[in-house]
Amino acid sequence: MNGRVYLLIIILFTILMVVFIYFIIQNQRLYAIKRRLDHYHLLASNCQWIFFEYDCETKTLAGINQRINMNSYIVHKEDEKKLVMINQRIKKGEMVHACLRLISGKEMHWYQVHLLKTGFIIIGMLMNIDAERQEQERLKERASLDPMTGFYNKIITKRLIDEWLMSADRQHIHALMLLDIDNFKALNDELGHYFGDEVLIGFTEQIRRLFRSSDILGRIGGDEFVIFMKDVSEFKIRERASQICEFSYRDIRISVSIGVAYAFKDGDNFETLYVKADKAMYEVKRSGKNGYTIC
Repeated sequence: MNGRVYLLIIILFTILMVVFIYFIIQNQRLYAIKRRLDHYHLLASNCQWIFFEYDCETKTLAGINQRINMNSYIVHKEDEKKLVMINQRIKKGEMVHACLRLISGKEMHWYQVHLLKTGFIIIGMLMNIDAERQEQERLKERASLDPMTGFYNKIITKRLIDEWLMSADRQHIHALMLLDIDNFKALNDELGHYFGDEVLIGFTEQIRRLFRSSDILGRIGGDEFVIFMKDVSEFKIRERASQICEFSYRDIRISVSIGVAYAFKDGDNFETLYVKADKAMYEVKRSGKNGYTIC
């Protein structure tokens, strides 16, 4: 009898030891998992990415690593078509990478977005890339501008005018003004190219002050410029052309021949308007220069 009791005690003690060791091991595992989770949360809360999840069943959206109201974000109108394509790809189970403009309150920011659907949950990551996009836009703008004058170069001038004409109101007056500085080669030969560059810069600075920010200002040749005036009156066109003919630099009168063509009346694209304005400009040159002619 005593032997049986002793054996039972040994068995119970063994079981208790096994359970005790099991709980110690489990506790160590849980502690290790907790430490890893703490590390992940620490990394997530200090990284530039915003992690969020969207529940497709409850239609709820929540930030994970940052206290942020994800429901306050609205996709920019111009990116709505892109959003439709993203939804289609997510439904197919694809991982999506995209750049979107998101609006929160009165602020608009560019975000890099990564999305993946698992079951009924869409897991996403966002990162603000405003600084990167601004740098890209700055480099893009520099590539589109004439380095000396800051006006658009010929390729961009043509593209901007053609794009605008495609959706312009045909009932309003829009005009392409072609300018050519008279005798500029002689001025360069007589006073030097450095002075000639100064004249060009001074001339374009006066042009910039005279026209609106909505007008398209382009340098399409050495001393040849295009100004596209949007929604303008005939009086204002004549007034601006007359003012340009009065320009001077360091008390030297800058003689300018100007030809003007009206959008839709004389053409509905850059090339056609340019040809018409060019003919009008050469009429001015033949008749004595430093003036303007309207087609």
